Amino acid sequence: MDSPEEYIRNCPRCLCEYDAMQAAWCACDPHPSKLCPFCLSCLCETSGECEMFWAEAPASLLEEVERLKNCHMLLGDLMRQAGVITGEQMASGLERQKETGLRFGEAMVSLKILSKETIDEFLRLQERVSTFDLSRVFVDLQLVQQLGVDFCRGKGILPLQRESFQGRTLLTLVMVDPADLATLERVQQTADCHVLPGRATQQDILAVLNAQIPSN
Repeated sequence: MDSPEEYIRNCPRCLCEYDAMQAAWCACDPHPSKLCPFCLSCLCETSGECEMFWAEAPASLLEEVERLKNCHMLLGDLMRQAGVITGEQMASGLERQKETGLRFGEAMVSLKILSKETIDEFLRLQERVSTFDLSRVFVDLQLVQQLGVDFCRGKGILPLQRESFQGRTLLTLVMVDPADLATLERVQQTADCHVLPGRATQQDILAVLNAQIPSN
């Protein structure tokens, strides 16, 4: 039997050696890297080290990060985007998950960062954000007008009606590219609330926009 593949790196912050193949992913978008298991820092803020990390990375790790980027929003990402947890708390949860084999939500409860009730609510929210039937959604037409109809069509975005969660106002933004951080930031500033990105095709988004706001 072949031995497990290793990718041994030295953390540029604490200088400890670790196997990047076994380390947890960080939560940075749109291209995450690995968390050092000793100091819980990632490479994303150290451009030179990050470039070298990916230049020398094995093919299997490159394939894994592409799958991660293309998958639906994960629970930890959703919580961080909603402002319920910080990046540091997410890193702690990921590390506990790696140490114990618990699911991410269970790890956060065991750390007493979140309650089980909050996790359960977010799991239901995650399901709604990850899967859309655009024929049944309620579009925030006022926000579409504020952003500009042409902007929404050009960027392939569809803001849905807002909802309250844990005292926060959340806006689901259906997008062709949920990793488009500049568009996410603009919508968040315009809407003045936390934005949760979901994915749909350009064709489906334009069909809804054109049906509700016909072109002149």
